[in-house]
Amino acid sequence: MRDTSGAFTSGERTLAQATAGPLGLGLTSSGSYTVRGVRRPIHLLALVGLAAIVAGCGSGSAFSPALPQRVQRAIVKTFPLLAYVPTELPAGYHYSEYFSSSQDDFGLSFTRPGGTPDDLGFRVRNAHCPGGALHTFRVSGVRIRWGGTYEDQEAWRCFTRDHVPVIVSASRSIFGDDSLNTPKRFHDALELARLVANVEHIR
Repeated sequence: MRDTSGAFTSGERTLAQATAGPLGLGLTSSGSYTVRGVRRPIHLLALVGLAAIVAGCGSGSAFSPALPQRVQRAIVKTFPLLAYVPTELPAGYHYSEYFSSSQDDFGLSFTRPGGTPDDLGFRVRNAHCPGGALHTFRVSGVRIRWGGTYEDQEAWRCFTRDHVPVIVSASRSIFGDDSLNTPKRFHDALELARLVANVEHIR
């Protein structure tokens, strides 16, 4: 997983091809998926800056509608280089908390009142890309790694900004073993992948 080039193997397929299988999933031997030109099963909060979301993300925007402006100002002030925030969230989720444990990372939490699961985490940190991906998605041209256990899921992307390694990740306490062999499991994984793919650097 130390390759940050975004290159894909021959196992890559479009979502249209992937959904042609018996389960509507079409897991490839390499565990790779390409998602483009399809309607998103996710609640869009904004389209601003998505055209600029590439391996290094966009050039920057004023604010994201996914977070209160006061929180975004605090992030920009404390973490100007790492100030990446989501531009969209899965349906029903709302901002809950902003926190940081060091000068090299910060986190955000979101909740979905009355929903299960109700905890969604978002984190940005200065670190080198870890290993451990079980599957790989390509969303909006961005390479997303994904891993899951019987208790939770996590999706992340790795890139550099001003020669600094950055990891943007999202996690959720929801069943997510490596099979992704039902539409529900695949949908849950894809929601996290989309969240991580559609981030924007604010200023």
